[in-house]
Formats: sequence, C-alpha cells, structure tokens
Amino acid sequence: MSTTIEVNLLPRAFEEAKEKPRILVIDDNRDFTYSAKLGLERTGRYSVWEENEPATADRTAQRVQPDLIRPHSRENCPAREGVNVMRERR
Repeated sequence: MSTTIEVNLLPRAFEEAKEKPRILVIDDNRDFTYSAKLGLERTGRYSVWEENEPATADRTAQRVQPDLIRPHSRENCPAREGVNVMRERR
C-alpha cells in the first residue's frame, strides 16, 4: 500500500507575492521602512520589501523586480541610494 503526500515547498507569502504588485522602499531610517511596509501590506494589495543599506539597494531591486521603488528622498542621502537605483533600473 503506497501513500502519496503532496508538499508545497514554496512559502505561501512567496506565492502571494507573485500575484501582487511589488514595492521596494529604500530609506536609511529603519522605523520608516518598517512602518511603510506594515501599512502597505495591511491593505492586502501589495508585497513590500524594505532596504536600509544604500550599497545593497540595487541588488535588492534586481532580485525583487519591483513594480514601484519608493526612494530615499532627503538631499543628504548617500550617493548610491534611492533615486540613483531608480535611474539604473530604467
């Protein structure tokens, strides 16, 4: 007697993320990115990633392939952050 067991090895959140618009929030303020992520995901309409390190923002954008990037907007932001990542993604 044999038994077949089906297992979904992909986490549910990953499956849901494929269907929802993806947003990448880039800011060095962890409180801001966390609050933005929680607020947007609570709507149930978006999958949100946060990035707090300018040096890895481009790699995160390449991995996530976001539909929208919310860049760090202060004038004193580090050189490779936010707006520069958006320019390179075009």
